[in-house]
Amino acid sequence: MSEQNAQVIRFGGGETLAGIPTRNDIISECDNGLTAILQQNLSNKQPIYFVPNDVSDATEYINGVSTYILRIYGTLINGQKARVDITGIKPFFDIAMPDNKPLSIFKPRLVKIILGSEKIDKSKFGIKVIHAYPIRGYHTEKKAYICIITWNHYDRTRILKEVRKHNIETASDDITNIYYYRKLAREKRLPLSEWAVLSNYNYISNTNLLHYYFCVSVNNFQPLGDNKPDEQIVSSALIHDRTLVLTGDIETYSSRKMGDDDPKPLKQICLVDVETAPDPDWVTVVCENQTNLLKAFALCWKAIMPDIQIGFNDSQYDWIFIIEKAKSLGILEWMFNHMSPDSSNIEEIIKWKYRKRCIPIDVRACFKKLYPKSEASSLKYYLNICGLDSKADMPYNKMWKYYEDAILQNSDSSAKNMCEIAHYCIIDALRCQELMVKRNVVNYYREVSSIAYVSLSDAHYFAGGMKVCNLLGAEAWNSNMLCSMIASENTESGKYPGAYVITLIKGLENKRPVTGLDFAFLYPSLIMTYNFSPDKIILSREEAINGLYARVLENLFNKRKKMKKCLNELDEESFEYSCLDSKQKAVKLYMNTFYVSGGVTSAGQRNIKFVKKFVENKGFGVKYGDTDSLYLTCPEEYFQECDQRYKLDQLLQEEYWEEMVKISMEVMANLHNKVNTELEKDNGTPYLSMAYEEVLFPVVFTGKKKYYGLEHKNKPTLIQEIMNRTLKVGNEETIHQIVEKVLWENVENFPKRFVSRMEAKYSREVLENQQLIKKGLPANECLYKVPKLGEQFSYIVVVPEEIYDNCRKKIPQQKGDCMEYPDVVKKFNKKINIDYYIKSLFGLCARFINYDDKYQPSPESLSKVMDRKKKSKEKKLKIAKDLLQSNDSPSLDEDGIAKIKDEESQKSAKKWLKNYIKNLCDAPKKDEAIISHLWKNATTQAEKICSGISEAGITRSSGVSAEHNNYLNILDKITDSTRSKLLNLLSKLSKLNLGYRNAIYDLITQVQKRKPKITILEQYIFLYDLESECRELIDFWNIWYKVVGLEITRLQALSITYGSKKDDPSDIDDIIDLYC
Repeated sequence: MSEQNAQVIRFGGGETLAGIPTRNDIISECDNGLTAILQQNLSNKQPIYFVPNDVSDATEYINGVSTYILRIYGTLINGQKARVDITGIKPFFDIAMPDNKPLSIFKPRLVKIILGSEKIDKSKFGIKVIHAYPIRGYHTEKKAYICIITWNHYDRTRILKEVRKHNIETASDDITNIYYYRKLAREKRLPLSEWAVLSNYNYISNTNLLHYYFCVSVNNFQPLGDNKPDEQIVSSALIHDRTLVLTGDIETYSSRKMGDDDPKPLKQICLVDVETAPDPDWVTVVCENQTNLLKAFALCWKAIMPDIQIGFNDSQYDWIFIIEKAKSLGILEWMFNHMSPDSSNIEEIIKWKYRKRCIPIDVRACFKKLYPKSEASSLKYYLNICGLDSKADMPYNKMWKYYEDAILQNSDSSAKNMCEIAHYCIIDALRCQELMVKRNVVNYYREVSSIAYVSLSDAHYFAGGMKVCNLLGAEAWNSNMLCSMIASENTESGKYPGAYVITLIKGLENKRPVTGLDFAFLYPSLIMTYNFSPDKIILSREEAINGLYARVLENLFNKRKKMKKCLNELDEESFEYSCLDSKQKAVKLYMNTFYVSGGVTSAGQRNIKFVKKFVENKGFGVKYGDTDSLYLTCPEEYFQECDQRYKLDQLLQEEYWEEMVKISMEVMANLHNKVNTELEKDNGTPYLSMAYEEVLFPVVFTGKKKYYGLEHKNKPTLIQEIMNRTLKVGNEETIHQIVEKVLWENVENFPKRFVSRMEAKYSREVLENQQLIKKGLPANECLYKVPKLGEQFSYIVVVPEEIYDNCRKKIPQQKGDCMEYPDVVKKFNKKINIDYYIKSLFGLCARFINYDDKYQPSPESLSKVMDRKKKSKEKKLKIAKDLLQSNDSPSLDEDGIAKIKDEESQKSAKKWLKNYIKNLCDAPKKDEAIISHLWKNATTQAEKICSGISEAGITRSSGVSAEHNNYLNILDKITDSTRSKLLNLLSKLSKLNLGYRNAIYDLITQVQKRKPKITILEQYIFLYDLESECRELIDFWNIWYKVVGLEITRLQALSITYGSKKDDPSDIDDIIDLYC
């Protein structure tokens, strides 16, 4: 686009600014037929969808009475701005009846107090008696309250203040006039920031208004909730927020040198007071002087009518500058009255400095809350940590030089230079918008305000305490409980117990990985676990129902849980994922603002100490701990094997580190489950739990809450491990060898890797009962604890048991019949159904290895498959011929043949994998069988050699001396050591080639049928002809022959012991040297 297409507007002052884009222009470009739908709904008086943005309390005279109105500004489905006045609301507060005074005495006294106040007469309030539970103390019956009802919130506040002067206890008593809507929203459950539905409304059509205007009763203003409309176009519109955001940035100069939400802007306008070269990317408005520039800004605001206005640090500079400059030029009141639908005078404007009907958000203040521990707070810094493009770079001295030149001498060169400044200003404003979209800030605020029944503005400007109180007030009201919302003047003194901090071991930890074990939602979890809530005094276990805090947090916990479940079903790059993710994070942060001093911190201390003691008893080292987390190292016993391999140069240093990290991950995954089990046993609820997210290695601890390290978060899956090793630089193994090796290394961990988690349903209880009946087991509550609805639990699929009906017919087993809790599997030593877990792996792993020649179909098998395919095709073609009278004959092209070859090779590879994994799983059983058989064979040969020893001397005598017993004990230890060496060598042989072990096992099974002429090992070595090629095999052979010698020595020792012959102690040393 050339400069000829760039739009330039010249503004010389006045009441209008022609040519600038308006809100209607923007809506018409993004309409998608929504305006027509809206107009049709208005004509037919059908429900209207509306999302609130700005909320305020107002009054209007109705039938001569000043009446309260809740006034909300927001947007409709097409993005048009609308005002909704909600009527039918009578402000009120409650007064607690004194226990020692009857109503007949207290009520007249109360009326007298109210009427004694200035400007209050009987027509301005009403009285009625209600009954509710007080929030403090334990009450089995409701208490009487007097409800004071007024016409407007101003009268309510005046009466409330007068009543409280007489030390009368009040409830529902929010005392401010400008935030009464919070009380109203929590009691009526009104949506103040999420989609609402308006029904039975009055629509006022007035062309003089810049927005739609509706009047609706409070009962006809309801949250949309899950009631989504049937129309697809409307349903889609409700997913996207049509809030119009205005982003601005100003650059000022002084001669004194002082000084799918879419991030793409809809429209860009640049206001300048000197000649500037136009740019096709934005509308340039040349205003000639500062007065006209400020007026043009107000008229742009009026045309666009933004819902939210953002800027970076504008609350500290930009808006202060605009107001002060407009005030000094005498146009502040003019600007405000053009920017706001409500006129005002200069005193009120200066007092509040607030742009009504639009929410101002300072991006810098917002991001300082999002990143409270950041060392910087500049726009450049936040753009960098969010991974966004940087702002435009222009030094201030250069900017001021350009502006000076443009003032002193207007030229084409100065106009181009001013265009550079305009670009700098536009980019700064754009980057603010990109930051807000990146972190989904508006959606985040909407979710918080929706949960807490506060406005969108409250979500940004007020701290978490107010939002927590409002939500607790909503839950109390819903439970028919009344409470005061005024802070107590009698604040507690003294100091609450702090969090528990474990002494830090400072310095570098590079010997063992360190793992962080954290409590999830510590304070909310403690509140739910121990029912910390000011409304509860627990006198007995029967009375221990959940208090307000616990109920509210449990609801929020379940809400976030549902959100996270939905996230798993969405694409991480999608708009819907981004919106939902920001909402679940908002719920998480909001939950963490709940806090009960004293009780929570004491309970936190107790539980962190409880876990510390538990893990230390398990042999884990504690490097550091603070409040909700422990940093642990695993016991040394878990690293013995990899340490040994590293010392023997079987692992490179990097591989050794990786191995230690993997071990730590596996150990900590098991430990955190054990910790959570202990916590649940201790407190009786599942709320308090710990989780581990990463392993740190190496890590440096420098001080309290100050550490840094290299994170290792997730152990790779089998498939990832295969791909990583395949692509590793310097790899010399074939893909087939890598697949075998990875499967070999992980076969023992298959059950751990595939322990499943699922959400419990009510049908789960029925399933458990069916299982117990079929198995004939008693209903053991300890083993078969039925989970609560929505609770997650672990299960393992075991090999199905053979169950028959009364007719001796086998009953087919479903997955539910084979599901068992891990504890049950361990207790009854049930066999894990490996086939079930690795079924999905067959196809993936087979795809890696089906290239190998041994899996390719032979010409004969390929021909048979092709014949079957051809016959099938002929049959289908015959049907087609009958319909189309075609004479074409079936044939397979090259692609068809290639597809058949691929399918057949995949089948062969799957078959091989299934057998390979089966052999791996059967390996321990085969190893034991082989060693037992060989040992028995060695013992037989030893007995033949020592044929002179009587049968009586083969067993130990009970009356032998201690010296002989020591001798025989040493022989037992040598036997165990030798057996372990044989098992280790057999494992190594199998790693080289699985056929080695299988061949020995086959020979053993043959031996049991017929007696061989030569020893089994000789047959084995002869079969593979590996005397000089396989060191492990030769070692195995040599040790086996030592077993014969060892058994001979044992027989001789027993014979000597039986004969009470004294032996030389040096004989023991010789045996140790020979066999160790």
